[in-house]
Amino acid sequence: MQVQHIKGIRVVNIGPGEHYTSAEPEIIKTLLGSCVAVCLFDPVSNLIGMNHFLLANDKLQRSSLRDPRAGYYGVHAMELLINSLVKLGAKKSRLKAKVFGGANVLKTIDGDIPNHYDVGNLNVDFALAFLTRERIPIVSTDVRGNTGRIIYFDPGDFSVYRNDIESPDDAELLAQKPTLGRTKAAQAKLTKIEKLENWLNEVRDL
Repeated sequence: MQVQHIKGIRVVNIGPGEHYTSAEPEIIKTLLGSCVAVCLFDPVSNLIGMNHFLLANDKLQRSSLRDPRAGYYGVHAMELLINSLVKLGAKKSRLKAKVFGGANVLKTIDGDIPNHYDVGNLNVDFALAFLTRERIPIVSTDVRGNTGRIIYFDPGDFSVYRNDIESPDDAELLAQKPTLGRTKAAQAKLTKIEKLENWLNEVRDL
């Protein structure tokens, strides 16, 4: 987990296996390929949280919630995120979700691959099924496809802004210094994230 301060705005960047929850006016950011990030928020208590998991399940069952590797698996990552939000004061019955990631990045590199090797697709299926089973409403999704994503979760109005990554080279470049750009759909929503504009290439409010 890394913390940046960009023109007065605190940005918390989480990596694979991590989750972060907050009641503060700070942005949560992550970079996704085949991994999935679930953004949860309680609109009453104004609490937000995000996780980033690599695989849906620990098939070898070598991990538990107390294991340092637990967050790498969706089955644990979701529980860790929900529990952390509840400890901050959120109510599970009020939580809403936005789901991102799950790209089939191997298809871009090696062409078509068998469905059972499509980790991104399996991750998305798990996240959607888990949220449905737990009766947490899914407000929006931006999932699957063949390109990675960088996402920014804004606690001001619970918007999530997305930047597509076409290749590993793009990911490295964007991590260093993304270029400015806007979409018409996002224009009206950018006021609260104005100071982050020069870090976004293509933003879309979801």
